[in-house]
Amino acid sequence: MSLAAGLLMAALLALAGCGSGASGPGIGSTDHQKSNGLDATVSVSAGTVTIAVVTDQAATQVTAQITINGQTQSVSLTGSGTNWSASVPVSASSTDVISVVVSATADQGGSLGPTNLKVQSAGGTPTTLSGTLHVTSTPSGARLFINGTDTTQQTPADITQTVPANGTVVQVTVRLVGYEDATTTATILPNQTVTVDLTLRALQPPAEPPNTITGRVTATAPGGSAAPAPDAAVSATDTTSGAVYTATMDTSVDRAGVYYIWTPPGTFQVTASKSGFASQSKSVTVLTGDDRRTGIDFDLTP
Repeated sequence: MSLAAGLLMAALLALAGCGSGASGPGIGSTDHQKSNGLDATVSVSAGTVTIAVVTDQAATQVTAQITINGQTQSVSLTGSGTNWSASVPVSASSTDVISVVVSATADQGGSLGPTNLKVQSAGGTPTTLSGTLHVTSTPSGARLFINGTDTTQQTPADITQTVPANGTVVQVTVRLVGYEDATTTATILPNQTVTVDLTLRALQPPAEPPNTITGRVTATAPGGSAAPAPDAAVSATDTTSGAVYTATMDTSVDRAGVYYIWTPPGTFQVTASKSGFASQSKSVTVLTGDDRRTGIDFDLTP
């Protein structure tokens, strides 16, 4: 046994002899057990569980399962050879019994332990654990939702929240105009920053509806530049029969302001209008049902 490991084990054993004053019969703030070549000592103080392990033979891995109120956290101890240890922050009150099961894998094969230990905090304020979720997206600037709730933050963003000792699973959604929502789940772990990177996929514009007349409507405010006007109203009036054909407006990002009108052959007065702007009209002749009159554009002004 190394000197450091020996001193840690001695200190924990000394605590075991002092007792804890805990309410559970036979359960104190420190416990020591040896089973199947694995000697383990566990203590709890100020919201931290400390585990010290000495094995009869060299081990390649030592793990502990810490259970509090039915929630289990798996911990890998650090060390090498026959000496291993870990300090784990936990959220536990003075009435919570903490169960710790320690096991190891021997260097020559086979298992050591397990040892089953129980400790109980002597009281004090339970440790509050928190973890951070770092969310990025491509493209950036997407709105971030956690479990369906709008955080009002845009990517990249950091969300820090209180979590239990074994972490908490959350649903992460990012939303950006012109893109499909991207969603995944992530586990926020105590005292850690977990990174989630989501890629948004651009929405595919809908197929063009059948049309014989099409164009784009823009609107130019005083001192401004022309901008697509997807909220414009466009119609074609047959100059002979008076029949009116209403346009379908395209609201996709790539084709905002584009309109589509299907008409029979004839001559039409095409009119575009928008609240706050002067209407405009153009004369268009459709020769046959297969004839498409494109580029019938309007730039509306007040």
